[in-house]
Amino acid sequence: MLQVTKMIRQRIRLCALLMIGSWAFAGCSGEPNVPIGTLSGTVTLDGKPVPEATINFIKPSGFAASTEIKDGAYEIADSQYGGGLPAGDYLVSIAPVVTMEADPLAKSKTKSPLEAKIPVKYRDPGTSGLTAEVSEEATKANFRLSSQ
Repeated sequence: MLQVTKMIRQRIRLCALLMIGSWAFAGCSGEPNVPIGTLSGTVTLDGKPVPEATINFIKPSGFAASTEIKDGAYEIADSQYGGGLPAGDYLVSIAPVVTMEADPLAKSKTKSPLEAKIPVKYRDPGTSGLTAEVSEEATKANFRLSSQ
């Protein structure tokens, strides 16, 4: 029960960060000189491609973007700026895709197979230790996660 409560709190924090980032930049999207770049790469866990997860990128200024990881690969080539992300440094977090049953009182609960595999430290940008630097060019950022 404690594990579930902690996970819910982490999800709420991440959603709040994403919303604050969206609000902070909602009025700034008209800036004409913001350098933009695309970002792509791979994510592995113990040397194997992560089949499905969400990867989040958060700038210290508040801008945030996220995309899905499919078969170990991800790409962000579009945002509110059009052709990619604002250049700069980002904190990164990776979270499993959580599946929920329609009936919360059902006896058998289904879990995403990755939920138990992606360590909790990678789910929070403050503890993940993962960063990415986006340039005006196409940027590659590969992340090698460890369950240890």
